[in-house]
Parts: sequence; C-alpha cells; structure tokens
Amino acid sequence: VCTEFVLQIDNIIDEINSIEIDPIFQRVVAGNNDIPIGALILSLNNGDWVNRGRQYVSESNVCPFCQKPTIDEDFRKQIEAFFSGEYDRCMQHIGMLYSSYERKTHLIISALEALASDANKCAVGKLDVGLFSEKIQLLDEVYKRNLAGIAEKKREPGKLVAIKYTSDIIAV
Repeated sequence: VCTEFVLQIDNIIDEINSIEIDPIFQRVVAGNNDIPIGALILSLNNGDWVNRGRQYVSESNVCPFCQKPTIDEDFRKQIEAFFSGEYDRCMQHIGMLYSSYERKTHLIISALEALASDANKCAVGKLDVGLFSEKIQLLDEVYKRNLAGIAEKKREPGKLVAIKYTSDIIAV
C-alpha cells in the first residue's frame, strides 16, 4: 500500500512539474495579425484589453467604449477572427493547465499533510515531522503563488508569467 501511495504521489508530482515548465507561460499569446485590424491591435499591445471588451460589443452598432456608431458586421467579424484559431487553442490550454494544477496541487498537499499527521503510516525512517511540515507549508505557498500566476495568464494571455519550478523544494 505504501509503495502504491508513493508511486501515485510521484506521478502527480511529475504532472505538476510538467505544468510548471509549460512554455505557454513564457509566450505572448496574441491574436491573428493577418486580420486587417490585427496589426493595429498588436502594434498597440492591447490585445488583452480588446479581448475583455468583446463581451461589451452587443448587437447594436454603438461602440461600448466611445459610444459612437462605429461597429458594423465587418468589424465584428474581424475581432472574432483575430481571437480565433491559435488564440482560442492557447486559451483552452491555459484553462486546462489552471484546472489541472489546482486539482493536482491540492491532492499533493492533502496527501503530504495526511502523511505528516500519521508518520507511522509508512516506514519512512527517521522522519523529522516538524521539518517535513515546514516543507509542506513552503510547497503549498509556492503552489498558491504559481496558481495565481496561471490565473493571471488566463486574464492577460499577452503577459509573460513566472512560474516557480517546485521540484527543488520536494527534493530537499
């Protein structure tokens, strides 16, 4: 039972590590610059702002920002085309990474806390439960900061975010 438990933890930690090193966090996720309006959006570096504003563009032709009748069907199609394809795939990938990281880090912290609360559960040798608990707390704090970074990437995909690689915390 203990060996299976350790293998499950190892597998989950490997999955967490692969999320932490995903190249999407060091990549600017931008829309399609082949669309006529794309070059302008990219040159102004306001793709995240335009993306958030998409929800305010209603069926009317009134721009939600300047309140002037500047929105036509061609404009709507260009905006949608700018954020389709690769952008959508990247956003789905970031969303999946967030959900997976949140779930897996919660599993690891819960498993490690359970192990710390019952050090006799496995024959772990001379485990310093106090030091082990401190490592769990440190790991949990880093996981939470990383999760906040992934959430930031979801909100602003055009930003680069720093995700701390936690394998060095676990290895020590």
